[in-house]
Amino acid sequence: MIHPMLQGIPEKEIPSLLLHLGAYTRQYEKGEYVLLQGDRMPALGLLLAGKVFMEKEDVFGKIFLYLEISLNSPWAVPFLYPALETSDVSCRAAVRSKFLYIPWERLQYSDPDRDGARQRLLRNLLEAVIQKNRILMEKINILSRKSLQERIWLYLRGLMKSPEDTKLVSSLNRTELSRFLSVNRSALSRELSRMEEQGLLRAYGKTYMVLQPKKIDLLRSPPLFPWP
Repeated sequence: MIHPMLQGIPEKEIPSLLLHLGAYTRQYEKGEYVLLQGDRMPALGLLLAGKVFMEKEDVFGKIFLYLEISLNSPWAVPFLYPALETSDVSCRAAVRSKFLYIPWERLQYSDPDRDGARQRLLRNLLEAVIQKNRILMEKINILSRKSLQERIWLYLRGLMKSPEDTKLVSSLNRTELSRFLSVNRSALSRELSRMEEQGLLRAYGKTYMVLQPKKIDLLRSPPLFPWP
């Protein structure tokens, strides 16, 4: 399978392009940090396999989950920005994961023999950056809500493929979802239990059955970003 960042480049040209750009791969075990907050990352990182979490630690040592990055996740594009100075987030492997790295300085240099493929890669990167920024805007929309129930509905709404889609599967477990919503796990569990008592949904691990979607106004309007 061709990585989304390499889409549009003739398959036969990809090996030559990556060789010219000095690309290399690295594998990470579960729990290993791909990138630490404050580190410099002088390469574009393309996720080839696995799943990683982008996290941020505040001055009090509390860790917040920014985004999940996986090949099939609607919540992020499967790549890491090059941090030419220092990174403001950490990145941790949730499972065994593999990255392809392309040195940023090599990506900027023109080569007549491979410029078409290089330009396409840069175009894909720009489109992915725009998409990721729209995703972050949707997260800001979620976290701006004072009500935890509203945050939960907005998160679940982002997983819906259509208004009739009532069985929603999250890739985040309860602890990861609480970090994503910036609340503690017990508060999230209490609110989900309350919503179950109200007959609004049923929660089974990472699966959520929405029982009364038409009674929730938040579910009627489209999210800021339509998840793929």
